[in-house]
Amino acid sequence: MTYAHAASAKITDDMVHGVECDPTKLSGSDGKYVRARPVVIGEDIKTYDHGTFQIAISNTPSSMANQSVGELWVSYTVILRKPKFFTGRALGIQQFSIVSPSGQIADNPSSGLQQLLRTDSTPDTLLYAQQNSLKCDWQSSSTNITVNGITARAVLRFPASFGGVLRIIIRAEIQDEITTARTTGSALDIQPPLTTGNVRLFNDMYGVAPTTTSTAVAIAKCTARLTTNATNGGTAITVIHVQVSPATGGLDNAIYWLSTTNLLASYAAPAGGAGTSKIGQASLDVTELNPGLAASPTIDAPIYVNYLGVVTTPT
Repeated sequence: MTYAHAASAKITDDMVHGVECDPTKLSGSDGKYVRARPVVIGEDIKTYDHGTFQIAISNTPSSMANQSVGELWVSYTVILRKPKFFTGRALGIQQFSIVSPSGQIADNPSSGLQQLLRTDSTPDTLLYAQQNSLKCDWQSSSTNITVNGITARAVLRFPASFGGVLRIIIRAEIQDEITTARTTGSALDIQPPLTTGNVRLFNDMYGVAPTTTSTAVAIAKCTARLTTNATNGGTAITVIHVQVSPATGGLDNAIYWLSTTNLLASYAAPAGGAGTSKIGQASLDVTELNPGLAASPTIDAPIYVNYLGVVTTPT
């Protein structure tokens, strides 16, 4: 409370807090640039942002921890002077992307399982896109971790205020470097996750194996398999669609890869032959998805019609 113009009130009261906007009383230029992503490296954040608003509570009962205690309403007046294309170029779509650094993980026939995209190394060696605009939190470990009472190998948490549909894509590669033929090939499979909080699977994808019915699904997988004489690489890809509503009840919106049957990466090491099979680079991308094709608020899949305009369900 030692900052200029700081204000306080009881948590049960309403209050109004003003923000100084008079250019004659502020430093810097009168105008600001508009942004929807982090400031590009090399640019000055003060040319974009007016300031940082901080709010905190104290001396509240422990029963109120992680609970909603009020609402923050913001009103402002701005003049936009120089319009530019933004949403029309898809720049308003929120994204989160990480990739593993260079390096490989040799196979481990004794366990047959490997963990990708680890964050438990010291320091964290993952690479994060500098322009990430969706503030997700990713945790992954080569051993079990416990988050919110759930034991898992990996967890992806979404911002508590986010609401919408997201597409999650995980990619991982096999690099087979053999000198003689193997008796079995390599296989890498990325397993489906468990959803918690206000997160549910968004079932809008057709043409996904092994489904043979007319039901749309939320998870599509491509397992990487190399033949017994493979000398190149293969890629395992998993696409997951989820619908997220703002978090409530102090419970994180997240998806987990459990430590039992749903490991993040199930790896079948090859047998026989000479040489090394390795799990190489991996990446994870989360992108906001337009759900406008959904048939209704309760039916995720689109409505399809044939060339006569007759509604036809894919089979």
